Amino acid sequence: MKLVANLKLNPTPDQERALRLTLERCNVACNWLSERAWQTKTFRQFDLHKISYQDLRVKFQLSAQVAVRCIAKVADAYKLDQKTKCTFRKHSAQPYDDRILRFVTDEKVSLWLLSGREKIGYVCGDHQHQLLAHRKGEVDLMFVRGKWYLAAVCDFNDPKLSFGVWNAGTATTQTITPLATLPEGVS
Repeated sequence: MKLVANLKLNPTPDQERALRLTLERCNVACNWLSERAWQTKTFRQFDLHKISYQDLRVKFQLSAQVAVRCIAKVADAYKLDQKTKCTFRKHSAQPYDDRILRFVTDEKVSLWLLSGREKIGYVCGDHQHQLLAHRKGEVDLMFVRGKWYLAAVCDFNDPKLSFGVWNAGTATTQTITPLATLPEGVS
């Protein structure tokens, strides 16, 4: 089962500025790329990469892997609908992968930003810390209501731990045995 662990970033004012500039630049790049994809009717990631990678890196001063993530973001958006031109909001979430994001400690993450690599503190609950042990794939950088978050997808397959899922009854060959009953007169 895939679960998402949301981590709240605690950037310094300078880091917050760098996060904002990076996210905004990535989304401007994605809008430029979406326009190019729309004009050329090129929606597959491989083809989009071929026609735009170099221009994207030079025009927006993005690192190689960030440019690849932007191309993938636009291609994924067009997988859903090729009849409408995709646009990205100024603060749309930006995917990061292990080449541009690294968990340094249980309290800090190292992120690629326009200004260079930054180690930024984060906080999360015990539940999210447990999930992070099973993190797989991309992590999204998000700006929500004035706060910075990372959303990490975790592939979790441990049947011993329960995250609030319960069964209302168990079936046998003869009868159904309820696990819980309601008081008399309550339905």
